[in-house]
Amino acid sequence: MLAVACSAEVITDAGKLRANVLAKKLPKRAWQQLSAGAGAKGYRATTGPSSTSPRSGPPAISC
Repeated sequence: MLAVACSAEVITDAGKLRANVLAKKLPKRAWQQLSAGAGAKGYRATTGPSSTSPRSGPPAISC
Protein backbone atom coordinates (compact mmCIF):
# COMPACT_ATOMS: atom_id res chain seq x y z
CA MET A 1 0.00 0.00 0.00
CA LEU A 2 1.23 3.48 -0.81
CA ALA A 3 -0.30 6.59 0.73
CA VAL A 4 -0.12 9.71 -1.43
CA ALA A 5 -1.71 13.15 -1.37
CA CYS A 6 -5.08 13.30 -3.13
CA SER A 7 -3.62 15.89 -5.46
CA ALA A 8 -0.67 13.65 -6.48
CA GLU A 9 -0.68 12.81 -10.18
CA VAL A 10 -0.46 9.13 -11.10
CA ILE A 11 0.48 7.96 -14.60
CA THR A 12 -1.81 5.19 -15.88
CA ASP A 13 -2.55 3.59 -19.24
CA ALA A 14 -5.45 6.06 -19.44
CA GLY A 15 -3.11 9.02 -18.92
CA LYS A 16 -2.17 11.18 -15.96
CA LEU A 17 -4.83 11.32 -13.23
CA ARG A 18 -5.04 12.78 -9.74
CA ALA A 19 -4.89 10.08 -7.05
CA ASN A 20 -8.38 10.87 -5.74
CA VAL A 21 -9.87 10.72 -9.26
CA LEU A 22 -8.15 7.37 -9.92
CA ALA A 23 -9.43 5.94 -6.63
CA LYS A 24 -13.02 6.95 -7.52
CA LYS A 25 -12.72 5.30 -10.96
CA LEU A 26 -11.81 1.88 -9.53
CA PRO A 27 -14.79 -0.49 -9.32
CA LYS A 28 -16.00 -1.52 -5.88
CA ARG A 29 -14.85 -5.11 -6.52
CA ALA A 30 -11.24 -3.90 -6.90
CA TRP A 31 -10.99 -2.92 -3.22
CA GLN A 32 -9.95 -5.40 -0.55
CA GLN A 33 -9.66 -4.98 3.22
CA LEU A 34 -6.37 -6.23 4.66
CA SER A 35 -5.12 -6.59 8.22
CA ALA A 36 -2.63 -3.98 9.34
CA GLY A 37 -2.02 -5.95 12.54
CA ALA A 38 -2.58 -5.03 16.14
CA GLY A 39 -1.89 -1.42 17.01
CA ALA A 40 -1.72 0.51 20.26
CA LYS A 41 -5.52 0.91 20.12
CA GLY A 42 -6.27 -2.65 19.00
CA TYR A 43 -6.75 -4.43 15.68
CA ARG A 44 -6.30 -2.26 12.59
CA ALA A 45 -7.46 -2.89 9.05
CA THR A 46 -6.77 -0.95 5.89
CA THR A 47 -8.61 -0.93 2.58
CA GLY A 48 -7.02 -0.64 -0.84
CA PRO A 49 -7.17 -1.98 -4.39
CA SER A 50 -6.34 -5.68 -4.58
CA SER A 51 -4.73 -5.72 -8.02
CA THR A 52 -1.20 -4.68 -8.92
CA SER A 53 0.11 -2.46 -11.69
CA PRO A 54 3.14 -3.78 -13.57
CA ARG A 55 4.38 -0.22 -14.10
CA SER A 56 4.55 1.04 -10.56
CA GLY A 57 3.74 -1.77 -8.15
CA PRO A 58 0.59 -1.83 -6.05
CA PRO A 59 -1.75 1.05 -6.92
CA ALA A 60 -3.22 1.32 -3.42
CA ILE A 61 -4.30 4.85 -2.74
CA SER A 62 -5.14 6.41 0.60
CA CYS A 63 -5.94 10.10 0.62
